[in-house]
Amino acid sequence: MNSINKSRGKQSILNLCTIGPKSSGKSTLVGQLLFQFGHVDEPTLRKFEEIAKKFGDEKSKFAYLVDRTGYERQTRRTVESTLVQLKSPSRSYSLLDGPGDEKYVKHLLSSISQADVALLVLSCDSTAEEYEQMKEHAVLSYTLGVQKLVICVNKMDTIDYSEKKIQRNTQ
Repeated sequence: MNSINKSRGKQSILNLCTIGPKSSGKSTLVGQLLFQFGHVDEPTLRKFEEIAKKFGDEKSKFAYLVDRTGYERQTRRTVESTLVQLKSPSRSYSLLDGPGDEKYVKHLLSSISQADVALLVLSCDSTAEEYEQMKEHAVLSYTLGVQKLVICVNKMDTIDYSEKKIQRNTQ
């Protein structure tokens, strides 16, 4: 990972972006990371949970931390890439949550072009078409110079956490 470290003072910065098809859970993952890194407190999370209830999707409370426009919340689609800054004791992270919808590929390309590492969010309930889109996103990332790819397996509850199904879905 030394080749992708960038120094600003004493702390290194890693630039990441999420890639993958729409509805794979990219924004939810980013929101969950914000919460886990301590950048969102419980009262704020409860506020976003109430907003999610208004839109009829309580599970999206973490996604609403990064998908802020009414259109994004109503359609459950990221349109604009959202930049999130995360910090740990030893490193800072710039994380761009890119859109997965094919209509917004220009925004996705902008996110990818700024990344050192791409986080490919693979949903266990993806269709064959969505798997093809994942491959396209991975190729686009590589073409734009991103040489590190992390595969995040998401929505494992949709297949009852079956290891056999997860292995089949990730091949």
